[in-house]
Amino acid sequence: MRKLLIIIIILLFSFKSRAQSIYYPLPDSNAMWTLGLANFNNIFIIKGDSAIGGFTYKKYFIANSTNLALASLTFVGLVRQETSSKKIFAIKSGTSAERLIYNFNLNINDTVRVRPIDRGYFELSQPSVSYGYKLKVIQKDSILILGQYRKRLHLVSFPFGVIVEKWIEGIGSDCGILNAGSGAGMVVADICIPLLLCYRKNDTLIYMAPNYTTCEPMSCPSSIKINYSNNKIVTYPQPIKDVVTIQNKEFNNQNITVNISNSIGTQCFNQRLQFNNGIAQLPLANLPKGIYLFRLIDEDLKTFTQKIIVE
Repeated sequence: MRKLLIIIIILLFSFKSRAQSIYYPLPDSNAMWTLGLANFNNIFIIKGDSAIGGFTYKKYFIANSTNLALASLTFVGLVRQETSSKKIFAIKSGTSAERLIYNFNLNINDTVRVRPIDRGYFELSQPSVSYGYKLKVIQKDSILILGQYRKRLHLVSFPFGVIVEKWIEGIGSDCGILNAGSGAGMVVADICIPLLLCYRKNDTLIYMAPNYTTCEPMSCPSSIKINYSNNKIVTYPQPIKDVVTIQNKEFNNQNITVNISNSIGTQCFNQRLQFNNGIAQLPLANLPKGIYLFRLIDEDLKTFTQKIIVE
């Protein structure tokens, strides 16, 4: 009896290990991604193929309503994937250069450069985006979707990441299928971060963004708006392990109030900090791992906020 129990346990463990090692590629048809930003084209679908340079690409289109007739769609780009390397590439509409947009064969602390091909304003505001945002994996786990575990990567921009973006196998970024890197890489923009509200396959709802109950787009659904003044703050390294260095030219030889709250709003730290030539250091070794809201209040009571990650 004991031998039988041991065998059953081994088989269950083996089955679970194999199940979690399955790679889920992106769908090649009958899929729909709905973004949460109102007043934007927000529905992405796949319709047809295109052969270029010996590769077969899927054609991605975007619409601003539920009218998905081909005549009402706008072509946005071509996407192909390599299941062996778990990499996904895209060619943006109007261009000929292929860019890496996903790599699911990454581990914690690995870095990767990707380029969002949907939201053009990232290219305009930051020339470096033509080479892609450099992202770092800070966490790797699985998410249970319809009874199946899919790999999920948590990424931030490197080296100054403050916003965590998540990639899910077979679904894409939580910022949208063609927006990989636009959340974690965002550093200069007075806009809302794109949000993937829903993903459907064969008219079946597969994924809905956590804490949402609708697939209807809304204004600023991510609830994270980056104010331009906040980008004057530089905190490094990211993620933070023991000591964070804070830099802001406006804080020249000032005593600044530093307030840190955790993800549920509980205040964890509050004290005055002396800035010399706009730079100060703050020990944070006693803070548990997690994401925190970092507030700096200057002598004129102007507030600067930023999210930080403590590792």
